[in-house]
Amino acid sequence: MSTDVQPPSGAAEADDLEAEVAATAAPEVIADSLGDYVRIWLTRVRAGESGVLPVVLGLAARLYGFSVLETLGAATLNGAWVLGLEHDRGSIEVGKRADLLLLDRPDDGTGERPEVPRSELRQLLLDSLPDGIVHWGRKVSGAQAVGEDRHELRFTDGTTVVTSFLAGADGAWSRIRPLLSGATPRYTGFTSVEYFLHDADTQHQATAEAVGAGSLFALAPGRGFLAHREAGGTLHAYVQLKVPSDWFARLDLADAAAVSARFFRWEQA
Repeated sequence: MSTDVQPPSGAAEADDLEAEVAATAAPEVIADSLGDYVRIWLTRVRAGESGVLPVVLGLAARLYGFSVLETLGAATLNGAWVLGLEHDRGSIEVGKRADLLLLDRPDDGTGERPEVPRSELRQLLLDSLPDGIVHWGRKVSGAQAVGEDRHELRFTDGTTVVTSFLAGADGAWSRIRPLLSGATPRYTGFTSVEYFLHDADTQHQATAEAVGAGSLFALAPGRGFLAHREAGGTLHAYVQLKVPSDWFARLDLADAAAVSARFFRWEQA
């Protein structure tokens, strides 16, 4: 390799990264500097192995303060440059080798799995029912079996009704589920915030281009963005974070700027 060739932006010289470490994914390997780990990894890559890569990247992030983008670059484009392979691998670009396939097929409405917004499906089902079947303004507070496969429903307005057929479709905090199971909802560690971007192709062009014609999943440990297209140029999206259950209690939801900062500065999450 000629001396006038420069590494991609953000590349670091392994010999300048000194650290006293003595652990790796391979117990038989002992090294006293990050540079040694890099050289071990390169040797193993050339031999068809790459199991030590997560250790090297973890050390770079923890001990040397590499950002997410710098760590990603070290594992991809910079690594390819070190091996002299940057011309056809190391990044997702037209003409380079990759083990992925991107399909973006236009939808002409004749597909086998059509999507419909929940609100439109709900209205479609309601319109198919005779008048008077649906009773609005009623909220179930509890239910109990009364024998002969019948159940009594109690409503928050004090009224009751006995039914011969009961279907519970009332969400996570169902009043019907206790009739079948003692299981109760519990927080699993992830909080999701749902939002809609209307007229996305005009008002939110960059986001619309990222989502494309279908769905977008941008996931990382403990966090993620999910979005998909809906009718009328609307994007239906979610932000997910792995946070304590009382995380929202520490947010002033009326302060849009503070909420945005809390969500989008990932290093603080």
